[in-house]
Amino acid sequence: EHCYSRQIADASIGKLREWTQKGGQFLSWTSFNDPHPPFYPPAGYFARYAALELPEPRVRPKDASPSQQEVSGDSIWMQMTPLDHRVMKAGYYGLVELADHHIGRVLDTLDALGLWDDTMIVFTADHGEMLGDFGRYAKSVMWEQAVHMPFYVYHPDLEPGEREGF
Repeated sequence: EHCYSRQIADASIGKLREWTQKGGQFLSWTSFNDPHPPFYPPAGYFARYAALELPEPRVRPKDASPSQQEVSGDSIWMQMTPLDHRVMKAGYYGLVELADHHIGRVLDTLDALGLWDDTMIVFTADHGEMLGDFGRYAKSVMWEQAVHMPFYVYHPDLEPGEREGF
């Protein structure tokens, strides 16, 4: 498939191989754009999720203050049908899987090059995704869906769960 995640992984893998041949220490920063709008993964990734019964976005209780209308206004997201939301979620989840696949390729390359036991890995993201909840998409509010993101650190000299020592 032709996509940014593949191009980013290919470039990163190429650099890892190049730097390993040269020897010495190096820092590699690999930054994937996926999942990010527009949510258009390759067809196979989309199809896996489009076939599932995906949950509809959450809405605020009718008696909540501020009301759903006050929170979302007349945004285009409020005009979306349940099918529109399913298509968006299928695209988003497809891109998550796509990024996961290509991140895995980079990690597999670290292992194949014998770098796993000599490499610290930090994995994070810059924001979450509202994914239609409360009439919002993207990251425009400081709600859990928008600010919840992964943050993992692997260090070869630390045991899983260990927080001190590096």
